[in-house]
Amino acid sequence: MGSRANVLMLHGYAQSGIAFEIKTRFLQDPLREAISTALSVNNQLFAPSSIEFFYPNGILPAQIPNTHNPIILEAQEDDKNLNQYRQCILDEHPANDLWTWAYGDHGSENIVGFDESIRYVLELLNEHGPFIGIIGFSMGAALAAITASLLEPDRRVKNSHFKIEHPPLHFAVCYSGFMPSHKQYRHLHYPKIETPILHFIGNLDPWISGSRTLQLARRCRSTKVAYFFGTHFVPRSRDMIKILARFVTEACDGNEDESIESLESDWVDI
Repeated sequence: MGSRANVLMLHGYAQSGIAFEIKTRFLQDPLREAISTALSVNNQLFAPSSIEFFYPNGILPAQIPNTHNPIILEAQEDDKNLNQYRQCILDEHPANDLWTWAYGDHGSENIVGFDESIRYVLELLNEHGPFIGIIGFSMGAALAAITASLLEPDRRVKNSHFKIEHPPLHFAVCYSGFMPSHKQYRHLHYPKIETPILHFIGNLDPWISGSRTLQLARRCRSTKVAYFFGTHFVPRSRDMIKILARFVTEACDGNEDESIESLESDWVDI
């Protein structure tokens, strides 16, 4: 792994990198300790200080434009006008700090801008790596799982339209994640994703149902699912942090082995 092991942190819809860092800063020390413990071998300490967390903004402003220009409105449904749409929003909201990774309904309608966001994340990995893992929330979790999938050897050969240079990740963590239902992303979940992935489900989440997260979890071969009492947020209870730290330690030293089948009985449909 070398002397560095970075973690990429992807925020959800209408958030920013800075806001996501504030909301997840409590995870950094436990993650540094877990990664350092796993990578310290033969009495050679892997320094926690060499583990950095990167919090990029999504590349698309989440604001809605005021204009009724038909070209701008059509850009919401067509990637070719995406840059014009983005610039229109930024012109209207120059102080914008609400970002997203794509436009559209991830469950039923056309999705615009997701490919561009995937390319951007791959560029970040190449430029600021090496990264040992990726953590995402909501839409950022969907992107995190796709990124982990693309870095796997068999998958990168079949996706030559993306510039993939970074090696496979040791782990991914998805808070309130889901699998886009659009056909163009189906091949990134079939066959199953091999990278170890931990999924967190809030049993009162009004935005991403537990069944949607489980749909993604079932497309991961080496996966764990943790449930917490709450809604659409990153849980900060001591128990949830312990689950995260243990998973990351096991994934980084190659000892993880518990799959979704052993945890599925805890699920309660709400």
